[in-house]
Amino acid sequence: ARSPAPALAPVARGLCMQALLHGLKALTARCDLKPWAVSGAGEMVMMDSLTAHPLWQRKLRKRLLRQGAAKFNEKPRAGLEALVASGLLPDPPTPASVVKFLRTASGLDKGAVGSFLGEA
Repeated sequence: ARSPAPALAPVARGLCMQALLHGLKALTARCDLKPWAVSGAGEMVMMDSLTAHPLWQRKLRKRLLRQGAAKFNEKPRAGLEALVASGLLPDPPTPASVVKFLRTASGLDKGAVGSFLGEA
């Protein structure tokens, strides 16, 4: 006598696959996951649909500030230009906006800030 299990295996596999797909769809909907893209510079950046979410906006702003601070530490003028290009500073940068960046940005090298202020 043959066991009915081998005949039911394809049906069980199909049901398991449907359950798995349904679970993944539910997780995606619940977490509101969005795709990432690779920029021209090879960085992972968020797709445009993500920029509307406040959490993603804060995260993107912090990353741009970190990158701007790192560029500022190397070359202060290049760092400010990068911040203007990213929209974090107005074009042209106002003294108040530059002062706010220098006071609030984390990771700035005090020597770079001093040399920048000494130039100005």
